[in-house]
Amino acid sequence: MKSRKHLYICSRHFEEKCIVQGKKCHLVHGSMPTKFLPVSSHSNAVKPRKEPSFREPPVVPERVRYLDFEDFRKTTAHNVPASWLVVLTSTTEVALWHEAAQLRFQVDAAFNITLKDGIRSTTYDVGLKETGLNTILRQLISSAKCCGMAADQIKSHLTPADVSKIVPLGERMHASSCSLLATDGGQMCGQCAAFSQVVDARRASADTTLHKNTPLWTKTLY
Repeated sequence: MKSRKHLYICSRHFEEKCIVQGKKCHLVHGSMPTKFLPVSSHSNAVKPRKEPSFREPPVVPERVRYLDFEDFRKTTAHNVPASWLVVLTSTTEVALWHEAAQLRFQVDAAFNITLKDGIRSTTYDVGLKETGLNTILRQLISSAKCCGMAADQIKSHLTPADVSKIVPLGERMHASSCSLLATDGGQMCGQCAAFSQVVDARRASADTTLHKNTPLWTKTLY
């Protein structure tokens, strides 16, 4: 502000006792303006920040390869690996066959996958709509098939209750719940491996010579 010799302030800003009336009104020495003063910025009360309103998180669209089953059925009509053959296509089901692997790949309208190999059948839990048909078919062919158990090695250790739990397939036997594909780094699926462990335990128990002081007890293996 530019310095001035005289400054003028409106009388409204002073108390009446500070003003000396006369031909010329003047202020009592030492008077200070106290009325109708502007509010300084530093004296303003800091208002708390308003809480942000709740907003729903954005919906991320799901990435899918096929809009619906009809779209999937039309795609399989002209876009499948050369080693696979489309043997069935309808509004409710699509089936493919791989001759070398003797494997049937079947998909229903709900995109549920069923694998069939001879007399065995199992579900294959994988996201077909998200992964894509060709990717899954390549994974199937590159995966090792469950070799099952040698029939001549386990026949003598089977019980009548095992008849409903195994499926003979040539010189091999598989668990009735065999998933067809071997586990990573193994030769059998998890179900056949578990059954094989039960048979191995029976074989070990049969080969063990009992001592006269060995307590007699039974244990349910499964």
